[in-house]
Amino acid sequence: MKIPSNQLEAFYILSQERNFTRASKLIGLSQPAFSQRIQALEAFFETTLVIREKGNIKLTESGSKLLKYCHLNQQLENELLSEISLNSSNEFAGEIRLAGFSSVMRSIAVPSLNKLIAANNNILVTSITAELSELPSLLKSSKVDYIILNRPIEKEGLRSVLLGYEELVEITGKSDLDIYLDHDEFDKITTDFLKHFKISSPKKRRFLGDIYSIYDGVKNGLGNAIFPVHLIDSKKINIKNPKKVIKSPVFLVYNESPYYTALQQKVIGEISEHFKQMLNS
Repeated sequence: MKIPSNQLEAFYILSQERNFTRASKLIGLSQPAFSQRIQALEAFFETTLVIREKGNIKLTESGSKLLKYCHLNQQLENELLSEISLNSSNEFAGEIRLAGFSSVMRSIAVPSLNKLIAANNNILVTSITAELSELPSLLKSSKVDYIILNRPIEKEGLRSVLLGYEELVEITGKSDLDIYLDHDEFDKITTDFLKHFKISSPKKRRFLGDIYSIYDGVKNGLGNAIFPVHLIDSKKINIKNPKKVIKSPVFLVYNESPYYTALQQKVIGEISEHFKQMLNS
C-alpha cells in the first residue's frame, strides 16, 4: 500500500502554509479540489490529520508524524540526487533549518556551519532566532529540524544532546546601577541569578528586546545585566564579581530517526564540535 503522492504533496504544502486558501493557490487547485485531496489522504490513513480553526489549521498528532515523514523523505531524495549527480557527487545537498536563542545563534550556531555551507552550493539554509519559549513549538510544527535550547526536552521521539554551558556573570558599564536590562518582562535570567546568590531583587528593569541591544545598553550606562561570558569583548564592560558565575546548559534538540542523511549527521557533528570549543566544555 503506497501513499498517494499528489495527496501527500497537498498535505505537505498545507502543513507549511497552515491555510487552505494559500495552499490551494500554491498547488494550482481550486480550494474544493484541494480540500478533497486532504480528505482523501485522511480516508487513506483512516484518521484526522488537520483541524481547521479560525481560517488556519493545526496538525493532529498523526498529522505531525506524517509531516516528519515528509521532511525525512525530502532529505533522502536530496541526498540521492546529490549522490547520482556527476556534478555534485562529492557535495552535501539538502536543507538546514535551525533555530535557537539570541546569545548563541549569531555567535556560535551559525558560524559552526559556515565552512559546510560555503563548500556546498546545494545546501539551503534557514536560521531563526527566537525566544526560548517559542523554540519547542518550531520543532514540533516541523518549521525547523534542530533547535538550540537551555534545557533538554524529555519526550519520546526527540533527542537532546548537551553542547556545553554558558557562563553567566553580572556586567556593568559606565556606572553600577540598581537597574537591570532584560529581553522582556518574561525573562527570568536576572531574577534567577540574583536569587542564586541571595541578592535582593532589582528596583527597576528595562527591556531591550535582544542580547546585543542589552550589551549596547550596558556599555551606554543604561543598567547592569546578567550576560554570557563568551559574548563579552569590550573594554567598556566590567564584570562586577568574576567569582559569581552560574552555568546555563545548552542543548541541541532534534527528532529521533531510524536513519539520518549524511547532511544531517554532518550538521549535528559540526554544531556539537564548535559549541564544545566555544564554550570550553
